[in-house]
Amino acid sequence: MVSLPYDIIAEIVDTLADTDNYRSLFDLSATCKSILHLCRAHIFSVMTLVPRNWDGLSRTKSYRLRSFLINRTLFRVKTVEDLVESCPSVLKYVRTLHLQSHQSNYHDVAYLNLLSKFNDLSSLSIASYEDIVGYRIDPYKPKQNWSSFPESYRSSLMQLVQRSPVQKLFLNNIAEIPRSILQPCGDLIHLSLYCATFSSDDSLKPPINPIQLKELFFRYDIEAASPLLDSHSSHGSSIIDPGSLESLGIELHDVNIESGSEREIVKNVSDLENLIISDPTDITK
Repeated sequence: MVSLPYDIIAEIVDTLADTDNYRSLFDLSATCKSILHLCRAHIFSVMTLVPRNWDGLSRTKSYRLRSFLINRTLFRVKTVEDLVESCPSVLKYVRTLHLQSHQSNYHDVAYLNLLSKFNDLSSLSIASYEDIVGYRIDPYKPKQNWSSFPESYRSSLMQLVQRSPVQKLFLNNIAEIPRSILQPCGDLIHLSLYCATFSSDDSLKPPINPIQLKELFFRYDIEAASPLLDSHSSHGSSIIDPGSLESLGIELHDVNIESGSEREIVKNVSDLENLIISDPTDITK
């Protein structure tokens, strides 16, 4: 039997991943235990964890759901639980997690325990949806308020954000998020807010070391980022250093430009390389 050098095998695995040939990656991972971890590093690098109530939903019940599940990154909670049971270390390969928040998760102890096992994330997205396949967010509908989540669920989300060395954070359709959730996130370089807002409460604990954020993007809510750049707290410091921002993106829709809110935010940043202000005509895109 001919044995290929390890670096050649690693290059083959990387090539399959680059071409999105995940069926071949799965097949290759079953051929040799010594290269299993190489394949898993790509197979599980990106994971979209759908709500618990998708576990028992028949694919024939919803064509839309069935089309979503073709995506390799979507995982049912039960699937991930089975993976962890058979291989407790499998979640160490997950670098990007898209978390679809739903009320079926709020009081699920096993689900919250599963979240506690993600420790090596570099990118995290948390989105709150009301309906089972509601992937479109309507900016005219009320957002899910952070305080309406059960305390145990809020605690799990906060620990998820703060436990890993997260560099990119995306928050969707959640209102009044406490800005203190970001205080320990010293590795954060990108923050996107999509129909999400932070509260301006004074829950920051001194000393405050402002995050050296490089990229800030938000949609629909012109005041979404204001509490993060506000230095008028009792500590006299904002949680994000405005001077560190290199890219600022503001997507507006039906807002009063004359309010001056966007000018106030831009005024607080001093070293921008990219500034994008857009007014989309189709909010469903």
